[in-house]
Parts: sequence; C-alpha cells; structure tokens
Amino acid sequence: MDVVEQLIKPLNARQIRFCQAYARCLNATKAYMSVYEDSSKEAATTSAVALLAIPQIVAYVDHLQKEHAEVAGITEEWVLSRMKQLVNADPNELTQYRRVNCRFCWGHQNRYQWTPQEYKNALVVGQREAKCAGSEFHPPDCMGGMGYSPKREPNPTCPECAGDGEERAFFADTRTLSPGAKMLFAGVKTTQHGVEIKMHDQAAGMERLAKYIGMDRRTTQLVGAGGGPIQHEQTISHKRAADLSDDDLVRIIAEAQHAAEDSEGAEDGRAQE
Repeated sequence: MDVVEQLIKPLNARQIRFCQAYARCLNATKAYMSVYEDSSKEAATTSAVALLAIPQIVAYVDHLQKEHAEVAGITEEWVLSRMKQLVNADPNELTQYRRVNCRFCWGHQNRYQWTPQEYKNALVVGQREAKCAGSEFHPPDCMGGMGYSPKREPNPTCPECAGDGEERAFFADTRTLSPGAKMLFAGVKTTQHGVEIKMHDQAAGMERLAKYIGMDRRTTQLVGAGGGPIQHEQTISHKRAADLSDDDLVRIIAEAQHAAEDSEGAEDGRAQE
C-alpha cells in the first residue's frame, strides 16, 4: 500500500474530493460547496471547518499541497529566499523623499536660475501677453543665469531657502528594480491627491521568518544542581518585574549564576565517575 492509499483509506469519497478541492483553491467554504452542492454558504463554512479539524483530512491536504508545490517547482528554500529578498529590500529603491536645490541656490549672485528651454518659453509667453495688452515687452530677468538642475543639492549659503532647498517626491521606474525591490513593490494606486506607490509589509515578512526559525518559541531555562529547580531563600514571584528593586535583581542574578556553577560541577563529577 503506497502513501496515498494509506492517507485516503480512512476517508470516504466526498471527503477525498473535498481535500482535493481545498488543496487547489485554499477556500474551505468553496471547496465544501463544490462537493456538497446542496449546502448553503453558512452551513458549508461550518461543516468545512469541522472537516479541517479531522487529522486524517489535514494529513491528506498537506500531502496534496506538497505534491502541487513540487509540480510547480516551489521548494521551502525557494520560499525562504524570496521572503529574505522582501525583508532585505530597500524602500528607497521605490520611492524617496528628496531635498533639492531651489531656483536661487546656484544662480549668479543667488538670483533666479532658469533652464534654457524654460526661458525661451517665458519669452514667447511674455511677448504674446504684451502684444495682447498693447504694452511694451520686457524680457524676464535672467541675471541668475541658465543651467538649473533639479538634481543638485541645496546650497547651504542660499539666502532664499537657508540651505533647506525644496522637497520633492521621487518614484523609481519599476521596470528596472532589483529583485528585492520587485518583491517589495505591490503596485501603483492613482488617487485624487496623486500617485501612491504600494509596498508589501516587510515587518510581517520578518515576523514570518522569525517564526520559521523558531525565534518566537525560544526560551531560556535555568536549572539548579543535578538538573533540579533553583532553590531561593526568599521568593519574590508575587512581584511584578517593574516592582523589583536593584537589590532584588542583583540577588536573582547571583543565585542563577551560583546554580549554573553547581550544575556544571555536578556534570563534571558525573563525567569523572
């Protein structure tokens, strides 16, 4: 008898079909209704939860999911690698809050600085407006010079912005992201206030990794001599940690160290015997 036969032996035909449907869609209610077609949604949810509490059904579902993962080429190492990329990704690859130079930062004598095309456009607009108004045209002041670049750093001695520059929101071209940043990227949302870059939750990814390696289950246990409990002359278990005095803490640490030394001595004695 192979593994599958052993897993399905205690199950009836409908339970087997439920397991197969659930392993595909991971929606217990939907899987139940695909097998028990006359069931209402509410009854299906209740019954599906009951089925998934049966150890034999859980075992068969786990087997089916592992089979699906193998067919898709999804291994534990692959999932961990992708999750690690997500956790290590730098959000600055997607979006940045920048402080850049203002128009007066690097202009000649800290006067307004233009880009060449911008100044040409200003001339055309100014001439048109002067003609419409029947007035004399006066070119815009260009004593600050040309060559403004929004990528330059602020000038610390600028009298206009006091070295703070101007704030700019920057969004990266998502076609050229690193593998980690692509894992972090969750799409773009257009709102009435502009564009919003969406990201996956790195903290949740870190928490899942911590659970996987058992960090959430690690405990430190101190034992006394011979592996027995630590003996205290005075119990302070009724106290909260916040209520412990410095003397209490010093005594606890000293007792723990003493007990650990006794335990090591006992181990050495048994080893010599």
